[in-house]
Amino acid sequence: PGSYKSVSGFGTCTACPTNTISREGSISLSDCSACPAFSSASEDRRNCTCDPGYSGSDGRTCTPCGVGWYKDWQGSDSCLQCPEGSYKPTPGPGTCAACPAGMYASGGAVNCSKCPEHSFAAAGSGNV
Repeated sequence: PGSYKSVSGFGTCTACPTNTISREGSISLSDCSACPAFSSASEDRRNCTCDPGYSGSDGRTCTPCGVGWYKDWQGSDSCLQCPEGSYKPTPGPGTCAACPAGMYASGGAVNCSKCPEHSFAAAGSGNV
């Protein structure tokens, strides 16, 4: 996987180009397949997995995490909702930011809300 060998018998295999994969038994450069957009080849070059900020099945289309959702690792896992007290206003890559003091947010927030009059929330708070 991740390489090809154009001649039979003993000898070394030729590595496929960066961010491509191949199956066992590949015999030419044309057997090396590029990973879909927003994904990268796994270390063993057997699969393409979604980049941080995107989710989807291995080797398939990767879709961006929505606003208020994040994924900060490589893989096919689902995006996670930003925890209470944080927000993420843009889709795709990025992390959830903590709300500043005097503001709060529920889980999966797109932005922080100002505390009602005569109330207070510590920085990163999900509650008033």
